[in-house]
This record gives sequence, structure tokens and C-alpha cells, in this order.
Amino acid sequence: MVATFALGSGRLYTFMHRNPMLEMHPVSFANDPYIPGQNDKRIAINASLQADLPGQCGSESSGRVLIPPNLFMSASAVSKSLRPTT
Repeated sequence: MVATFALGSGRLYTFMHRNPMLEMHPVSFANDPYIPGQNDKRIAINASLQADLPGQCGSESSGRVLIPPNLFMSASAVSKSLRPTT
């Protein structure tokens, strides 16, 4: 797991303390899509916000409101496997 910050209960902090599965990094690292995109076997699954009767899915907008691209989808598009999925 990679995180930039954490806010929670004592139970969360106990879980985080010296946990070898957790890495804390600055935002410039954790939110850079090129870092996870270096994993060539990466697949990201994005939830759709809407679907029409023929089955077309929309994940980029809801009505007139644009939804910014998800970091994990961007990272998968950078990966050599190119397997972002909705």
C-alpha cells in the first residue's frame, strides 16, 4: 500500500505503525500516474456512472458535470499492457 497521509482512529495508527506493507510517500510520488504505470501487468477497473439500454457506459461525466480522470485509469493507460477497463 502507498499513501500520502492518514487520518483516523488509534486502531488505524496501530495498523500503520511499522507495517512493512505500507509505504508513506509525498503527494508528488503517490499521485504520479507514471509510477504505478511502470507495472506492465496493471489492470484498472473503473465503475461507470451511467449506462444506456444498448449497454454503452459513461464514466467521464454525469449530466453536464465532468468527472476528472481517475489516477488509476491514467496509470493503466501509461502501462505497456494498456488495459484500462470500465
